[in-house]
Amino acid sequence: MSFKRLPNLSEILQYKNVKVIRTFQKLHKIDNSEAELIFEDMLRWLWLCKMHDSKLKKNPNITPTKLDLYSPMKEIDEMWHSFILYTKDYEFFCKKYLGTFIHHEPNISISDFDTVEKNVVDVQTLMETLHFILENLGDLVLIRWFRKHET
Repeated sequence: MSFKRLPNLSEILQYKNVKVIRTFQKLHKIDNSEAELIFEDMLRWLWLCKMHDSKLKKNPNITPTKLDLYSPMKEIDEMWHSFILYTKDYEFFCKKYLGTFIHHEPNISISDFDTVEKNVVDVQTLMETLHFILENLGDLVLIRWFRKHET
């Protein structure tokens, strides 16, 4: 199944999965409202991946050429892992809301974001990704995704 149009983000954000949220909440020892927000941000990320893929198919020269999750977005990645564990739910969501299965492939950007030795291409890709997020999800989401976490 493939959509001719990009799904509406507000429709996607209506999707809830209590099993995934509770699993994540217990694993990370956070309150329910924080887990729900991270789940919604993961849905935003999946929508953004679908949007990026659609734009890339229309114009292979768009930037960034691929979307990566970066270190400050680790919670989104971990929520995605929790969602994928519920394989039937994840497959249902992808097909119903995105029209295609969004594959998760390991990415070095998660661990390499904070390294000192970044080359120009990596910085350029990061800047393009930040711009893509800002352009499509707004400044509040961008700030939340890249906020400094206390350790």
